[in-house]
Amino acid sequence: MFKDDESWSAKEKEKVYRNFLASLKNRSLDNMTEKVYLWYHCYAGGFIAHYNRQGFASTYSGEAFLEFLQHWVNPKHAWLIDKRSDLNHAISQAAKAEYDTIVREFENRRLNAKLNMLRALADELGYKVIPKDADDSTPETPLYGVEANGQVWLIG
Repeated sequence: MFKDDESWSAKEKEKVYRNFLASLKNRSLDNMTEKVYLWYHCYAGGFIAHYNRQGFASTYSGEAFLEFLQHWVNPKHAWLIDKRSDLNHAISQAAKAEYDTIVREFENRRLNAKLNMLRALADELGYKVIPKDADDSTPETPLYGVEANGQVWLIG
């Protein structure tokens, strides 16, 4: 799949690629090795200086993982045409294949966090949650959440 070049062997590139796939699966850069950080920092172009692996992972953790992913989905740098582009192309294709699913999962997490806050506040303050166009006699409307796979669940 990958070709040797003067700095990176095909085997090393394969390790970087597998690490990227694990990051996609985990939605996190916590598993990023020093070698993978070196690739992102030196050969993937466009990432700002972070000075170390931990700073890079911290910058792109949580919601910011989507920014990291966006770098690969919509590349704006010349790294796609350099001699090491075989790996960057493979990473870009993997990111594009998972992008919609990951974005939906993060949107669902945000929605669930808001719903949980609303429910907790309503419970704490003794309020019921009803649609804004309902009258006071309307029974409380159950809140719902969305699972990572898009399934809706109700809060009872």
